[in-house]
Amino acid sequence: MTPWRIEFTSTGAAHTVGLPETAYKSLAAVLADSLTDPWTRTRPDDADDPAWRWTPFDDGRGGASLYLDAGREILRVYEVVWTG
Repeated sequence: MTPWRIEFTSTGAAHTVGLPETAYKSLAAVLADSLTDPWTRTRPDDADDPAWRWTPFDDGRGGASLYLDAGREILRVYEVVWTG
């Protein structure tokens, strides 16, 4: 079995620019942790398509919108929001 991997869309990557170091490290840790079992370590975000997920980071001050491409085992980050 090929391990899951993370890919950022250009928008998702752009949203990480300017994150404080602690928030960025928290996001990285949450995403890395999600790779072990992305279906249970992330939360559903779209009732019509369970592959759309989200996960909080930095003690709930941030969130990331994700798409789980099960066929390719890619956790794709579409959007990152941080309210700090």
